Amino acid sequence: MKRNLLVIGFMLAFTAINVSGQFFGVYTEDAIITEGLVLSIDNSDPLRTGYFTTDDVILEELVDAEAYEGSSAFKCSHNPEKNLLLMSIRPNEAVDLSAFENGYLNFAMKTADMYEFRIRLQTANGFVTFTSDYETDYGFVRDGEWHMVSVPIQDFLAADPSINLTNINTLFTLRSWSGGAPVGWEIAFDHMHFSVDAPTSIKDTDKIAAPSIFSNAEGSSITIAGVNRIDAVEIYNISGNLVKELTSPGNIINIADLSAGVYILKINANNTASSYKFIKK
Repeated sequence: MKRNLLVIGFMLAFTAINVSGQFFGVYTEDAIITEGLVLSIDNSDPLRTGYFTTDDVILEELVDAEAYEGSSAFKCSHNPEKNLLLMSIRPNEAVDLSAFENGYLNFAMKTADMYEFRIRLQTANGFVTFTSDYETDYGFVRDGEWHMVSVPIQDFLAADPSINLTNINTLFTLRSWSGGAPVGWEIAFDHMHFSVDAPTSIKDTDKIAAPSIFSNAEGSSITIAGVNRIDAVEIYNISGNLVKELTSPGNIINIADLSAGVYILKINANNTASSYKFIKK
């Protein structure tokens, strides 16, 4: 399950989604993104505010260490009963994305396959193409590792000027190309969101290994391994309230003063921020 935990109540309270902030989350657990969809891989979440259409793919959830950020990611792979690979993410109600007209669609992606595919926004003609040419594919590398990709919204509008950003009902579509979906074709996605500004230091982010996070036997502290220097740590409760903030905290975070419950740990290091869910027992 991938939810934007901070906005469940907001998303259920309105019949239309009007974005007012700097971000809109599609599939992300980043605590700083406070507007966005609630999704589950099998569309079973009763609180969901968006859904996957997956008739032409096999959709699989990746968890924990396999994810780019947070506790889960998802992988699309070739369905041998289908001759193409097509997956979309749609909101329950249309979204007004006009605030992102000069912004970006961002997502972490990984594959080792060399086949051409397209990412679409809203319409069949509003697409950008990913080939094996690294110089034109927004810096994406097909090495089987996670890489952040940022596509300017203007690139989708250039492909299809008829796209109406005030009424978007298809936020993301993956489509195989050049002869359909080859056998064994698979690709994974995570940290999918719209932003007003481009993410900073994308190449640096790609070089940062995901930290390992574990608690001691008593559950009174969290150890963050794999990060040389942590600039700051923030901890949010399930309601999105900041309950602890530490500057240059070292790699062991004292959580003895926290009540039992679910929390989001935000780690700021190497000019990037990553968020992780943990449970204090």
